[in-house]
Amino acid sequence: MMTRPMKACFRRICLTLILLLTTCATVSAYQLKKGSDVYITGDFQEDLFLTGSTVNFDGRIVGDILAAARVVTINGNVDGNVLAAAQKVTVNGEICRSLRCAAQTVNITSRVDGDVVTFSADMTLGNDAVIGRDIAVYSGEAFLEGTVAGKAYVSAGSVTIAGRIDGDVTIIADKISVTPDAVIGGELNYTSQTKANIASDAQITGDVKWKKKSRGSESSDYSGMVPRPVGLFWSMIFFIGSLILGIAMILIRRDHVVAVAEEIKKNAALDGLIGIGIIVAVPLVLILTCLTVVGIPIAIAGFAIYTLVFLTGKIFVGITIGLLLLGSLKKSDRISLGWALLVGMILLAIGYKIPIVGWIAYVLAWAVGAGALTMRLFKRKVTTAPIP
Repeated sequence: MMTRPMKACFRRICLTLILLLTTCATVSAYQLKKGSDVYITGDFQEDLFLTGSTVNFDGRIVGDILAAARVVTINGNVDGNVLAAAQKVTVNGEICRSLRCAAQTVNITSRVDGDVVTFSADMTLGNDAVIGRDIAVYSGEAFLEGTVAGKAYVSAGSVTIAGRIDGDVTIIADKISVTPDAVIGGELNYTSQTKANIASDAQITGDVKWKKKSRGSESSDYSGMVPRPVGLFWSMIFFIGSLILGIAMILIRRDHVVAVAEEIKKNAALDGLIGIGIIVAVPLVLILTCLTVVGIPIAIAGFAIYTLVFLTGKIFVGITIGLLLLGSLKKSDRISLGWALLVGMILLAIGYKIPIVGWIAYVLAWAVGAGALTMRLFKRKVTTAPIP
């Protein structure tokens, strides 16, 4: 049977996937706003996709917001869901539905009527923040000072509860603190190597249950779950980030995505061989380039491009897998790239978790995607070259 933390974790993941299903299914309906610095004001009656170095939403919208940038700030009113990926995500405006975000730093200072799921290195729920339903936090450090009307699930290195949580609280962490101002309306269940630091003035209505996690061993709360908590955290961040990046690719260069997918369909074996060569040769060349002072900036730029190819290569493979699978199930020739992306990335994510075979699938997906992308760029250069 699934334990309570497992059920909570599973429920949060399902909620996130449901939102992603909706996003991918309707990706073509999003209005794209892009630029170096994107500042949005005014009223909107449709979904928005915002991308740039800095994204700042100060308007009012009846619809969803999908944002991918270095810094994302929501100051306006959103009558819908928000899905964001950035280095820093700040929510100062009201969100009438749910919030899902992955970032290095997440700050929430306002009201979110629905559920909240965050993946981050640092997460802060401010004193004035109000969460209308449940919250799930996967973070390095988590500080919850606001109000949560439902339940809270936190998996982090360090957790501080300093606000009000009306439902049960489940925590898996190395260090746990409950301050004198904390109010917990349900049970406090936590798994840690040491007992939590619970202030005597803290108000906890239900029972406090501690399950000790042995040093160097996996908590029994996750028995049967693959991967382990840390692996799950980074896997979810990578999965959500890949979906957001894939959606951005489809919206910005749909024709290029289709062309690379067709290249994979026709020449997957050749693309894989070329990709393996790229995987092996490029790092060696870049390392040798670093041996000279002049070559260091070139090597840094090269590694940045190499990382981008690494991230996008598997997305192209995922889209191709999704297109092939959906194409075999559907009589119509028109298949949504959003659905293909989601189906393909889920299948790849499952494949990655198979022992031994998973690593082979991981490398092959990267190799085929990188090779196909390289071949597509090469063919495009050849066809556009002037004829002497």
